[in-house]
Amino acid sequence: MAATGVPDGEPMLAALIARDRDGVGQHIDMALYDCQLAMLANVGSAALVAGADPPRFGNSHQTVVPYQLFAAADGALVVAVGNDRQFDGLCDLLGLPGLAADPRFATNQARVRNRLELLALIEPPIAARTVADWLGALRGAGIPCGEVRGVGAALAAPEAWAREMVVEVAHPTAGQVPLIASPLKLSETPVAAPVAPPLLGEHSDEVLRDLLCLAPERIMTLRQAGVVF
Repeated sequence: MAATGVPDGEPMLAALIARDRDGVGQHIDMALYDCQLAMLANVGSAALVAGADPPRFGNSHQTVVPYQLFAAADGALVVAVGNDRQFDGLCDLLGLPGLAADPRFATNQARVRNRLELLALIEPPIAARTVADWLGALRGAGIPCGEVRGVGAALAAPEAWAREMVVEVAHPTAGQVPLIASPLKLSETPVAAPVAPPLLGEHSDEVLRDLLCLAPERIMTLRQAGVVF
């Protein structure tokens, strides 16, 4: 939103702002395929400009180096070096202070070109320390990083609970059931709290009566015929 809207006005939220301004609603057409193409970002742009599919780099960034998964002594972490200053700081932490001045690695363009040579130098010292050691050191140096967590660990992480992404709701037969909450945080129109998964046939009468407008007698007939559970 910071990059949309008129230069001197407030941010815009597309169709909703247009509706409030013009009083006219509109149909929003958004396909999953379209969204995936848009998410390709620099990879898609590279294919359009170069006229060829980019090579695979696994868990590494195609155009920024080093920006990838690394193996530490007791697990995996992601290090995302986004500029030369951060690379200089990483080299200091690795005990390789002269590496940032090496012409092969002094700029991101050079690091992309000499990716394999650079990785051969920085992977061993990263593997010598634990994930926790690296997270503390990297964050202290202002270098983006993160631990690769399993699903359970991610759900149990302090960040997930601080953001109220895991909630417990009452279930008629299973007691309290943990569920994942909505990621939308709206100050004026909060999303509805999640509810427990329904039992088989729990809402049959409501659906038939309120949505399909069937009379009680008709619902009973359907139940007796085995059509509705």
